[in-house]
Amino acid sequence: MGRDQRHKICLNEVYPCPCKLKGHLKELFLVEAFGCDRCQQIFVLQPDQYTIQQLPTAYPYRRTWEWTGTEWRSPYRPKRYPPWLLGAGFFFIILLPLGLFLSLLLHTPVNLGMVVLVGLAVGLPLIGLLLLIQLRRR
Repeated sequence: MGRDQRHKICLNEVYPCPCKLKGHLKELFLVEAFGCDRCQQIFVLQPDQYTIQQLPTAYPYRRTWEWTGTEWRSPYRPKRYPPWLLGAGFFFIILLPLGLFLSLLLHTPVNLGMVVLVGLAVGLPLIGLLLLIQLRRR
């Protein structure tokens, strides 16, 4: 099965707590729910058997998670853009106009090759940094 596919949640198994406090979810007897041994939160198993929902506390919204087989993930994930797309956007929206503006400000002829080289010298490390941040979130 793929990494992003949902797995059915069994009440008999022990799962890591989705609150990231290194606790473990264990079955609460007589109800279809789990309790964390670290953060003392209660999570109710939904009827679809694929998601759990945190019982409301002071937080006004109910948080929901799905089990992927290795980790919990929110079914309502925000859209993430690929790092290369963000880097290309940064290059064309900020670095290219900045290079053109600097060449006009310094009264030098526009050397597009130099503007592209400066853009790549600054943009490639930024793309690498964005890629590293994206990989660490998973």
